Amino acid sequence: MHKVCIAYPNRKTTFSETFIRNHIQYINPDHQLTGGKWPYFDMQLGSIFRFPLNVEVIRILVKRLFPTVYQRLFTASSKAHFLRHRISALLAEYGPVGVAVQDACHD
Repeated sequence: MHKVCIAYPNRKTTFSETFIRNHIQYINPDHQLTGGKWPYFDMQLGSIFRFPLNVEVIRILVKRLFPTVYQRLFTASSKAHFLRHRISALLAEYGPVGVAVQDACHD
């Protein structure tokens, strides 16, 4: 059985993002990742990061002060999340989100 995840930037889809709400409604994904360009928050489980990056202030500081390090930590955490929950298909809404998660989707 395939497990599907949809990744999108905005936790609350805006009025103009009806296509994202439709994808969520009709695809009925097992997981939804959201939280900006690097979607880190699983709507069912919470942050994909472990301590200390699961603390919002620390996550934001690392992201702003060390963006390259944050990107590597995001990729590693995303990959671990996808493997742990056996995600076999990922729909990334918008190009920047797709670029952010692409490395985590490779073996």
